[in-house]
Amino acid sequence: MTKYLLSSFAHLWTSDEAGVLLDLRRDKYIGLTDLQMSELSRFVDGWPSMRSSGQDKPDAVDAAAASSAVDGLIAAGLLTCDAARGRPATPESLRTASSSLLCFDPSRLPRLRVRGVMALLTVAALAKASSQLFSLETIFNRLHRARTRIQRDRPDDPARLKELVAEFLAVRPLIYTHRKQCLFDSIVLTGFLHLHGIAATLVIGVKTHPFGAHAWVQYDDYLLNDFPEHALRYSPIVAI
Repeated sequence: MTKYLLSSFAHLWTSDEAGVLLDLRRDKYIGLTDLQMSELSRFVDGWPSMRSSGQDKPDAVDAAAASSAVDGLIAAGLLTCDAARGRPATPESLRTASSSLLCFDPSRLPRLRVRGVMALLTVAALAKASSQLFSLETIFNRLHRARTRIQRDRPDDPARLKELVAEFLAVRPLIYTHRKQCLFDSIVLTGFLHLHGIAATLVIGVKTHPFGAHAWVQYDDYLLNDFPEHALRYSPIVAI
């Protein structure tokens, strides 16, 4: 039996009942039933096995439908046999952030630097252009490369991180609105912090019943553009 890997641009989230695939190349979410998940666990290296639901063995029609769904993922390139382009289908594991720096007080404006304002303007403009020209796969790959170039062996400076986030929150309303633009906002903030040597992580999370997706930025225990009580409603599917 041929064993497949999850392609580099595909990311998996699972629950006890179902799963979700995020296709960064096509900016698309794909829902997976428990039968499809069980079928995929037979063919894909590292794919989580579903817990038994106690139901009877699926009939031939259900099994055929699940097999057809697997064939569709292979045809779409979401599964691959090429080890250079794929990895085991292990769901994202991320440290849970317990506090937030999203506490901007308009009555206490931070010290704004011309250099910092220009940097944020540049990052926002590049993010806007990139969102129109490139796939999420390309954008996230660039963020990943930028993050890996940042040296994490120097001591963290929480005061500097708070200062940069406060500066971002103060200038952001002058450039764009973040409402209903959580992904764009998170891309801009991540790029801004990378420019200043902060290896922040951009996270996309999902939830079901009903389905929803959300993006935020975190650094170790800190959420930088969201609150824990909101972000924790979602389970991470990708962290860059």
